[in-house]
Amino acid sequence: MRRQDAGSWSDPLFCQTLSPNGHYHITKAIPTKIWSKSWNRNDSHIYHNPFLISCPTSVNTTSVYLSLNKNPCQIGCQKFKISLKPQPIKNTFTLCVKPLNFRKDISDHLLQWVAINRVLGADKIDLYVESVPKKTQKFLEFVQQRLNGSLEVRPHRRISEGVDHDVSTQVWQKRRYEIITYNDCLYRNLHTSHFVIPVDVDEIIVPRHVSTWAELLQDVSPEGEDSFASYTVRNAYYLRHFNVKRSQDKVFFLRDLTRSEFSAEGESGKSFVSTSNALTVFNHYALKGLKPGVRRNKFLKRESVQMNHYKDDCDTVILPECAKYLSSPVRIVDDVIVKYKKLFYKEYAKLVALLERQRL
Repeated sequence: MRRQDAGSWSDPLFCQTLSPNGHYHITKAIPTKIWSKSWNRNDSHIYHNPFLISCPTSVNTTSVYLSLNKNPCQIGCQKFKISLKPQPIKNTFTLCVKPLNFRKDISDHLLQWVAINRVLGADKIDLYVESVPKKTQKFLEFVQQRLNGSLEVRPHRRISEGVDHDVSTQVWQKRRYEIITYNDCLYRNLHTSHFVIPVDVDEIIVPRHVSTWAELLQDVSPEGEDSFASYTVRNAYYLRHFNVKRSQDKVFFLRDLTRSEFSAEGESGKSFVSTSNALTVFNHYALKGLKPGVRRNKFLKRESVQMNHYKDDCDTVILPECAKYLSSPVRIVDDVIVKYKKLFYKEYAKLVALLERQRL
């Protein structure tokens, strides 16, 4: 849900739940803004802001029809079917990828990225697509068909804004749209995954001393500890700028092995977000916990895990914090990801063989 009046929400909204016996249950909706003013403070521009609308209901059935209306006594003409049937948890980790927007074909890059994340523990990947070349689009659709539900491709379209944005405000509006997809991914996987991970296709979360994410969380989150909505991993940039003498490897994350210092806590990291503890999420960690007593996030030690962020360059307009890494003389050779080389090539070859076999 988005609102244009400078991002505010002033009018009450009501949930109208239609029960199987034909009766309507009316409750007041609870709007939760999925944005923080601190992210672009002192900005007076008008934006479409994302909101989560929660509807309390006492209807005890497997599915209901729901309408939203400003007038509680006027039944809305548009109804949404809501399935309340509990589904068994079958995945531990689902990756949530913000809308892809690329002019060049990135098919092989995506296949490499999918393969390494499957090695690390990804059970499912939800990819949102805004604009990619036809070759990339066909590739994604083909992979989706062949991976039996472990990769979902979801189209994303920006709404017609009716507001003129300059370059800087376009960036802030784009980030608001991206947050919608992260929360859509969270709620689509609410009952089928233990964790969702909002991540980009140039980012890989790498445990330093164990092999998989499951082993990592067993170490950093003792059994019975369930008081955090997200577990956050520190960011490290692997920029092409740092890697003048590049490896000849064709795999993007095996080619560049020199990184920056770790980013500060809360800056550019990515998180394992608990589906049972998070109410809303943004691209770095849970934005709001689901219930009292749940803390928003726990920063994992950089000695245990890091988020490798591979970029050709770092745009200081989009990421102002990049300036300090580009100007810093600190360069660190860190090949922790090389330990996965054998497993990666095995998984990559398996995916390539599957795709080629299906094309015959």
